[in-house]
Parts: sequence; C-alpha cells; structure tokens
Amino acid sequence: MSAKYKSPSFLLPNELNTSANTANDTGVNSLYSMDFDGSSDFIDCGDNFSFGNVTTDSPFSISAWINMDDATRFRIASKFDSSSNSEYIFTVGGSDLLTVNLYDNSENAYIGKKYNTALTSYQGQWIHVVATYDGTSSSSGIKLYLNSSRVDDIDNNSGTYVAMENTTQSFYIGQQAGSYADGKIDEVAIFNRALNTTEISALYDGTGSNIRPSNLIASNLNPLAYYPLGEQAQNSGYPSATGNEWQFPNGVLQDYVMDFDGVNDFVDLGDLQPSTTSLSISAWAYKTDTSSASIIGRGASVDYGIFVYGGNLQFGLNAGGWTTISTTLPTLNKWFHVLATWNGSIMKLSVNGGTPVTTSKTGTITYTSNNTTIGKNSTLSGFEWDGKMSNLAIWNSDQSTNIANIYNNGSPQTSYTVSPQNWWKL
Repeated sequence: MSAKYKSPSFLLPNELNTSANTANDTGVNSLYSMDFDGSSDFIDCGDNFSFGNVTTDSPFSISAWINMDDATRFRIASKFDSSSNSEYIFTVGGSDLLTVNLYDNSENAYIGKKYNTALTSYQGQWIHVVATYDGTSSSSGIKLYLNSSRVDDIDNNSGTYVAMENTTQSFYIGQQAGSYADGKIDEVAIFNRALNTTEISALYDGTGSNIRPSNLIASNLNPLAYYPLGEQAQNSGYPSATGNEWQFPNGVLQDYVMDFDGVNDFVDLGDLQPSTTSLSISAWAYKTDTSSASIIGRGASVDYGIFVYGGNLQFGLNAGGWTTISTTLPTLNKWFHVLATWNGSIMKLSVNGGTPVTTSKTGTITYTSNNTTIGKNSTLSGFEWDGKMSNLAIWNSDQSTNIANIYNNGSPQTSYTVSPQNWWKL
C-alpha cells in the first residue's frame, strides 16, 4: 500500500475512519477526513443553502460523520453569525447535547430539538448524526438521529417562530459564531428535503465492524451538496507558498454544465422531430437577466420551444396554430427546472416540480424545414441564452404524470422512470 500525495500533504492509507477491515471489506469508501483544531479551523462554503424566506420555510436535512476530541463544544455545521444574521445551527455543546436550532431574526425567536443525553461517552469514536426538518413552523417538524436511531427528546424553543430568513451569512462546516469543532468531520451532506428513516439508514450503512459512510455519489439519495472531506481536498501550494487555501469541492451535482454567453453560443441538434401528437421537454437552466432567450426551440413561432419572453417563462407549440402558455420566470442567478408537456389535447408547463399551468391544444404538428437548437432560436436573432443549462431531455410522450421523478427533489436525474428519446447532459 502506498501513500497518496496531494499538495502539500501525504494521505496515508491507514487513516481509516472506522474499524472495518479493508482486507476483507472492499466497500469502505471514505479513507480520509478533516481534523479541526478546536480554536481556528473551519470551512467556509459561502452564502449557500438557505431554506427560509421570512414567511415560510423549506424542508432540509444535514448529515455528517463526526469524531469528537471534545464534546463540550463541537460545531458540526451552521449558517449562524449573531442573533440578527442567522438561520440554523447543528452542533454538540451545552452539556454535551446534540442540538439543532432554526432562527427567526425578525421575531427574535427560534425553534429546535435536543438529545437530552450527553455525548461525552462518544468522544474518540466515529458517529453518524443527522438533523431533518419538514418545513413546518414548529419544533415538531425537527428530528435528530444518532447512528440511524431517532434521539430528539426535548424541544428547544424561544419566542414566536414564523420562519428563517435568507441571510447573507456563510454556511460553515466546523464553526458557529467563533466557536469551533475539536476533532474530525467527514462526509457532510445537505439535502433539500427531510430524509426518511430508510434514507438515514442507508447513509449510516452497516452494523458492527462494517459501519462506514455510504458512498453518496453511487447512491440515489441525491443530496444538494456533498463534501467528502479529505479525499478530494486540494491546496493551492506548498508549505512555503503564501496564500495557501484548501479547496473542498461539492461532489454531488454534475461537475460540468454548458455556459452560454448570450451572443454566439448555441447547440445545433439538427432536424430533430419528436412525435407529432405528443411530446415532453425537460431542462435545467440558470438565467442571469429577464431578456428574451430560448432554452430550446425549432424555428420562430413554428414547431415547438421553451423560452423567456416578456419577462415570463413560456412553452410554445404549433399544432394547427401557434399557442403559448406562460408562468413567472424563476429567480435569476439560481438553477431552476422546467418541464413542458403536450398529450395532443392539453399543454402543461411546470417549474421546479410544482403544479403546472395548462391550456387546451388539439391538433398535429407539421414539421417545417428548421433545425432544433439549444441556447438560441434557429431563425430569430435576439433570443440568445445568457446563463447556464444542463440535462435537457425530450420524450415522444406525455410525461406530466412523472413530474416528481423528472424534477428529482431539485437535482438532475441519473435515470428516469421512462427513458427519454434524446438526452443531452451538457
């Protein structure tokens, strides 16, 4: 066995997180973790993973493996700075108790749950912890899990809670308002839903000497973000270099997407003709402004297309006449998912897995002599896409009953209930 070198450190193969015997168990996938010193070490993930908007909350979950040197102040993850700039914390502290709190800055209130048993006995060993929240505005929607068993047994509430706010505070691993983790953290994952017990057991993955982190990349759990701390960490230089900074990539979503410049960039799909009596189009898109632009289309007001026009997101279809349906353009500078469907009589347009807008549309498509293009309109100028796109798929059938599968809880799919006719992962 040889050491692996990643500037500026050698990662030794005996640094296993668990007691699994690698000679007999090839399933162990996490050999390395990050060791936090308890006084200054932490990871700043930027202003990401906000799940509140003043009036309502969205569900989410945080999962991590931890190995505490000191259970009295072990900060797992937080988006917390002060009482006026905070959203949530996931921590061990305050009589060594596992705690999760959500903060309503406007009302100076919070809701939370605690495991009312000190974790001191777990110091020096790896444990798996999960916090889940179903989006309700009370602590009844919060759950805590330790080694796949639910353990929250006391509420931790103050004031009249309404919702978290989307603050400018960074999401931190290993820190909460100047208090730090003393020990190791590994396999941090963020989900935009409340995990169920089956999913949490899959994350825990094993019993006895075979307990180990689950390989999230190979699973269908679809986290919003995943930090396999240690394995993929990279430093900017050698110990003598100035400005060294460790990088901890989010390894969940596809690593690459197509970035269109709004001027010349587009993808020509040729003479693509889906069914003349039914079709579905799915795409992930990221828009930087409200200007008119085409996600995908075949000609100007001719065959079919999904596009932005008049500040709205629209789906257009020509089957015995041109018809469009429209919905509000999603928030700029954020990824959104769009699904447009037609079954020969009804057009539907759904955003981010939500209830679609609909309109009646009967007829048959008569295809014209135009190519289908991604990122612009093949016959109109001024419809160039300025932003990103990924995972665009077309079916020769109505997929409106499969919205949940195609939207996939906010992550691009790796497989569909019904395979598309065409799929450009971009």
